[in-house]
Amino acid sequence: MRYVRRALAAGPADACVLAARAEMPGRTRLVGFGYWRRYSRSTLRPQADLERLPMATEFSGHGIGRALVRELIRTARDAGCEQLTIDFRGDNHGVERLYLSEGFTEYGRLRDFVAPAARRFDKVFQVLDLRRP
Repeated sequence: MRYVRRALAAGPADACVLAARAEMPGRTRLVGFGYWRRYSRSTLRPQADLERLPMATEFSGHGIGRALVRELIRTARDAGCEQLTIDFRGDNHGVERLYLSEGFTEYGRLRDFVAPAARRFDKVFQVLDLRRP
């Protein structure tokens, strides 16, 4: 959660944190969240990175992730960001389809870069140009 605290501390011109909740009988549950944050280097200030977007597995496929992504794109555009980047593990095909369908394009791939266990996966990099409507 330190990532989220840093994003919240940055302020609305430099970061945005969104959460999705589900009302359950007798409780409210966090089912997903996401945030973007501007790059800190002065030469990269026009760009922001969509750093985290975890979702509860049982809520996958209900449009919650898409709604979060769309709102994060809107807030980044409203904050004057020119580009929004994302990276993810290459075997996450659902996420890849989601970002591509929202206008992101792949600009790089590191083959066999991520090794969470005995297998290795690509790391995929995508970008969305926010200067285009």
